Amino acid sequence: QLFRDTGAAALADGLKSNTSLKHLRFFIEDISITAVGWSAFSRLLCDTSSINYTYSSNHTLEVIGDSSMVGIPWDVKQYLTIHGSHQQCAAKYKILLNHSVFHLQSFFQWDLKFLPLVADWFDKALVINDSSWVQHRVLVSFPREELQRRKLSALYQCVRGIPVLEVSDYYIKAMQKSSARRRMTKRFSINRLFIHSK
Repeated sequence: QLFRDTGAAALADGLKSNTSLKHLRFFIEDISITAVGWSAFSRLLCDTSSINYTYSSNHTLEVIGDSSMVGIPWDVKQYLTIHGSHQQCAAKYKILLNHSVFHLQSFFQWDLKFLPLVADWFDKALVINDSSWVQHRVLVSFPREELQRRKLSALYQCVRGIPVLEVSDYYIKAMQKSSARRRMTKRFSINRLFIHSK
């Protein structure tokens, strides 16, 4: 046999930082790996430990074994498929598939500036649903209503997490700037009136 579970684990570990190799080719009948070995490849393609680990997973590999993907577990097959069809959406697809709840506390420091980015992130996820691979049930589809619910939940989490004081300060400063502009405009008008009256 070409390699077994330990060999699969070693290959997966060695490809963690890979950003160039797209095809890891071998004949399925030449290897002898069990679910343990395939789980190592699955973890390489999508580490579900956290959103950050999922985002940092390998999004480059498109083929493991041969192009037919016969004998490859379904989860590995769908990750390889998204790499080949929509690589730019691969991380987004994996995050949506494996993380139903987003913990966005680390982004609260951006205040309200982060809200449009969250909304745009979910809107762009709809591109995945237009894929022909979704229609052929190789990839999981995300219903528009489900994405909308998760989008609103994330936006609510952001708004709720921003301290009220900071929001109040934002509007207070805006009002102060507006008042200052009005005072300057009024003073300028009085000065012009005074000059013309002379």
